[in-house]
Amino acid sequence: MHKTLLTLSLLFSFFSIIKAESGWFHVGPEYPWVWSNSANAWNYVFVPAEGLEIQLNGEGDSLTFPFLETDWVYVNSEFPWMWSSADISLMLANQPQGLVWTYNTANDQVELWGHSLEGSKIVEKLAELRVEFGLTAVVAGVWSGIDEVVTAAVGETVTDFPAEKTMLYRVGGVCINMLITVMLQGVDNGDFALDDTIDQWLPDLVNADKVTLRMLANCTAGYDDYVFTKAFDDAFFANVFRGFTADELIDFGMAHSPTYEPGTDWHYSHTTFVVIGKILSMVYNKPVSQLLEEQVFEPLGLTNTYYVTGPEFPGQPLHGFTTEREIFEDSTFWNPSWTSYTGSVVSSAIDVSRFARAWGTGELISQSSFEQMIAPTTVGIGPNTASRYYALGMGVVGDGEWLLQNPNFGGYQGAMAYNLEDGTTIVVSCTLGQNSDFTVHHGMEIYNALVELLGSDG
Repeated sequence: MHKTLLTLSLLFSFFSIIKAESGWFHVGPEYPWVWSNSANAWNYVFVPAEGLEIQLNGEGDSLTFPFLETDWVYVNSEFPWMWSSADISLMLANQPQGLVWTYNTANDQVELWGHSLEGSKIVEKLAELRVEFGLTAVVAGVWSGIDEVVTAAVGETVTDFPAEKTMLYRVGGVCINMLITVMLQGVDNGDFALDDTIDQWLPDLVNADKVTLRMLANCTAGYDDYVFTKAFDDAFFANVFRGFTADELIDFGMAHSPTYEPGTDWHYSHTTFVVIGKILSMVYNKPVSQLLEEQVFEPLGLTNTYYVTGPEFPGQPLHGFTTEREIFEDSTFWNPSWTSYTGSVVSSAIDVSRFARAWGTGELISQSSFEQMIAPTTVGIGPNTASRYYALGMGVVGDGEWLLQNPNFGGYQGAMAYNLEDGTTIVVSCTLGQNSDFTVHHGMEIYNALVELLGSDG
């Protein structure tokens, strides 16, 4: 047997074979494709175990795949697979996830199309986890410093439309880290200090003369999280397209505050970040959207990142889905105003990765402010320990190795993480499926799996 045929036979003997239509023939029971010699042209259909069919037929001799950017041509009647003049010369479809593998004749390696061997393993893991968790789609990427290891999308945005890595999605809590960046820029400019109490701006808030900006940012202020109040819950789920103002959300949170004396305990609270946003807009007499645009988006060149105040969705969306109202429904256009300054940003995985590197290196703030941002000021308070604690608007995990944000937002779950030791960035966004458990943070499950795959502690 031809050496290449033998190699591929051994590597891909586990593929499923689907019965060919009339006029088509299998190469052999060990090969997951069919071929025909009709219309004076060779025609090839790769048949993964689920759904995806990739064809070359008719009189043409090339094909542009829907998700690829280059043409491939067949070899000839002897070899029933796609051929490229490049080193990567054989293309085969793979496994239930519908991934496309290549056989590289130059180095005798099997890899995913367009990815390194390491990137291939990452994408295969994403596809595996998407199926395991019953997710509709996963968009994720890994970067080493500024170099992309892989960015990929698996699954569908909606039925029969594949997810794409460039699609925009609601980033949720990543907005908090952008907001904290603006706050720390204010500290650098001498406009206020982290230990200033907030009574100079909002004197009527509970314990305003005791609560500091730092306490707001590290969630030790004692303000109740409005998201988990019955009044807010009833109002939101009664009309998921309703708009909320920052003042309304703060009022929901203050109705049951304080939950403890400032600085004595820890509890994550969306309320505290809405208060920060309100203070920043008062200090600079600008809306938060303008502050983020001028001080974060523009300096970093985030051209696919937008602050939205309503359900509108600029660009091509990765659709979100949820069962929070006990039916499986599209939540893409639920009004994000309920998150206010904690989640009203739409972006792409690539833009989020660019922000993550700036966030993880302190690019937009001083070294002093960066040290304050990641300082272990909450260690010993509540559940915070030296190996896993909440800093200013983020988690510091893995014994201080990773900065982590883990949004969970109306059918979208994800992670943004930066490794302080080696400069690795991980970005994840996934959308729930009909049988996904929305109470489980699948974005974190995927992040943990990627950290393990990369051989790091998360």
